[in-house]
Amino acid sequence: MCRELGVSRSELVAIRTHFRDYASDAGVVAPQHIASLLRDMGGDYDDGEGAAIAERVADEAAGGATLETFLRWWA
Repeated sequence: MCRELGVSRSELVAIRTHFRDYASDAGVVAPQHIASLLRDMGGDYDDGEGAAIAERVADEAAGGATLETFLRWWA
């Protein structure tokens, strides 16, 4: 997955760790938590930017961002 997305293994581990802090038991981060996740990862995003990103990374069937959809946006 690292090669496919163009991220290093250490970056993948760091992203996965932060993502899991916000993910439900189903492995999905709710749209309203995306901005907080990004801020915890060191980003400077307000809630409006987080909402716009949440729309881009959302998996409609899952009801939010999965790790895979989030990583595809991140890369």
